[in-house]
Amino acid sequence: MNRSTRRHTLVLAALGMTFAVAATPIRASADDIDEDAIAARLCPAGAGFVDMDSAEDDDRAEVGVYTYEVDGAGQEPDRLCTFAIISTDDDATLDGSYTLNVGGVSTAGAVVGSSGPTSAVLSDRAVSTTAVLVASGRQTTTTVTPASKAAKKKATKARAKAVKKAKKAYAAAGRTTKAKKILKKKLAAATKKYLAAKAPRRVTTVRPYRLDVTLAVEPTAGLS
Repeated sequence: MNRSTRRHTLVLAALGMTFAVAATPIRASADDIDEDAIAARLCPAGAGFVDMDSAEDDDRAEVGVYTYEVDGAGQEPDRLCTFAIISTDDDATLDGSYTLNVGGVSTAGAVVGSSGPTSAVLSDRAVSTTAVLVASGRQTTTTVTPASKAAKKKATKARAKAVKKAKKAYAAAGRTTKAKKILKKKLAAATKKYLAAKAPRRVTTVRPYRLDVTLAVEPTAGLS
């Protein structure tokens, strides 16, 4: 799957933990959202890209885990800012939960929607060199198939036949008040069947997904 072609808004409701930076919902088109833009929102100023790794569960879900480095400029320890982007197809949604652990510092939250970031974890660059992301839940896909021309034509003929039959019965009954009520019911029933036959068919599929990523950051990588 191509993550860049299926990003929409995803709300990952973060359950804040120590040093975890909450994700701000990002609402933009697929072409406007990238990891650097997300890092600019979630990480301290001046964070520079270090490394990333990704995984996918068939065509159900995909995740990229990104680590950025924040240079302490000699005044404080360098830190890592790590987050993930979880996504699925445009015509699908995800639910479930995730956990992101970096050197013993963790954050967790709910996965809801089609695409977007988790919370970020800030950790000590010297000791936190491995990020572990685990996410699981369900992917829900709804497929809409329009009724065929043949089905629409058949529905039109069936409605015309039912209307003709109902009117004939109404005339044969002497067009009484009772007969008129029966006519209205038959016409309503014929219209209901007609609309149902012409309506698009919706098929909803629910499948489980699981994503696992372990990103090991080399000690010499980054800005330091």
